[in-house]
Amino acid sequence: MIMTGCKTKKNDNSFEFKLASNASTGYSWDYELSKEGIVDVSYVYDDLNCKKDVVGCGGYNIYTVKALKPGKVKLSLIYSFVGTDAKDNKTATYEITVNDDLTISETHYGTYFKEN
Repeated sequence: MIMTGCKTKKNDNSFEFKLASNASTGYSWDYELSKEGIVDVSYVYDDLNCKKDVVGCGGYNIYTVKALKPGKVKLSLIYSFVGTDAKDNKTATYEITVNDDLTISETHYGTYFKEN
């Protein structure tokens, strides 16, 4: 099971989390890493079997974070609609530590977690 907003370990070297999203409304999650090469981030969108082009039918972005080498990195995510004021955007931030044995620990915070 993948927790909403929280992590679920796939193994010691990676974890998954999902963030509610609604691509049909023009909102989307963008992410940025503070440093490259420490972790690999990938994601898929699960539309929860919504019918095609149904506005308002949401889903989840399911992210996988995999350790590449030891270090610390911040994964910053912003949920926004083009042209909106930044103060209205949701945020999710993961501070990730990859240890020498490539095990991962993380803490997370942001406005997304206060709402969900």
